[in-house]
Amino acid sequence: MRFILAAWFISAVGFGCAGPQVVLPDVSNAPKSIRHAGKFVWFDLFTRDLPGACRFYGKLFGWSFLDTAPGNSNVKTISNNGIPMGNAIQLKSEMDKAVTSKWIGFMSVADVDRAVERITKNGGTIHIPPKEVPNRGRLAVALDPEGAPFAVLTASKGDPPDKPCVPNGWVGSELWTRNVKEALKFYGNLVGYEAETRKMGAAPACLLLMRDGQVRGGVAKIEWKDVKPNWVPYIGVTDIEAVVIKAEKLGGKVLIGLDPDREDDVAVLARVSSRGVSPLSSGARPQTSQTAGPDAAKTPQADAEIGSGKIVDCLLIYSLTKDKRSMIITFFGTWRSLEAHLNGVQGVRSSNLRVPTTKYLIKRAS
Repeated sequence: MRFILAAWFISAVGFGCAGPQVVLPDVSNAPKSIRHAGKFVWFDLFTRDLPGACRFYGKLFGWSFLDTAPGNSNVKTISNNGIPMGNAIQLKSEMDKAVTSKWIGFMSVADVDRAVERITKNGGTIHIPPKEVPNRGRLAVALDPEGAPFAVLTASKGDPPDKPCVPNGWVGSELWTRNVKEALKFYGNLVGYEAETRKMGAAPACLLLMRDGQVRGGVAKIEWKDVKPNWVPYIGVTDIEAVVIKAEKLGGKVLIGLDPDREDDVAVLARVSSRGVSPLSSGARPQTSQTAGPDAAKTPQADAEIGSGKIVDCLLIYSLTKDKRSMIITFFGTWRSLEAHLNGVQGVRSSNLRVPTTKYLIKRAS
């Protein structure tokens, strides 16, 4: 994992890369006085298939991918309606066997060096020590005690202001963890998150990460084997069914259809390449727990269901068209249905699972 994160950082900032050195874009143009501790303010995708990622996400969400530095096509700036929202980085071919595609979220902190001290004091690991990156700010890349990667950042300018989510824009990120209690303690000590459990109507109770009265993230307990702890980013869309249909036209496949008995419009979206490896499990597929019964280990792996391709990078999407508060509840729910469908379990409807929210798992044909 250290090699993977180091490779990501080196590729992103241009050290050791052929071509012009990359100067990354500002996170926002807000004044330095605007800081939102604990907010995920930026996401970078590092991938072995940059052209494929640009085509898939560009056509699906309407994102633009432009060279961050003229003459260097290995780092792209991702924009949504002209507003930068992330970078996509092509990793070198010699890194292929060691590096999986992954989204890395940047968590805002007031002081990166102090954050690093807290991370190490509380059981985390620093893999990229604090560095000043032109235009981006001071940052460090870490693993939490369970190995979930994330970055901490004090942006050169201010953080993006808290506004309603724009279509096809970031909404937040959810931590998948095996030890909720310890995760809450770790991130609470790091950025002052306070845990809040909410339940509304028939929606499953969810655990939110709050800071200064704002929802900054969510937490879901991993209850299946081999799926590694991870921060998973979310995209808000206005028409989730249209996004799913478009994904199919782009070569995707819906593994979980719409459940008419549920009002939740939530989807798990993954891009797949024949050369890729699951970012959730680094090659091993999640095993079902109670859903598929004691013979789950004998169930064909997900690759049997989705052909020769493997999931390479993962996003979650949800509908922006419903009541804001109820959608936050749904948005930050747990995702246990993923365990069955990543194992290729046939005939399992989302309503039969322990958390019966509607979800889609979409693959991109390579």
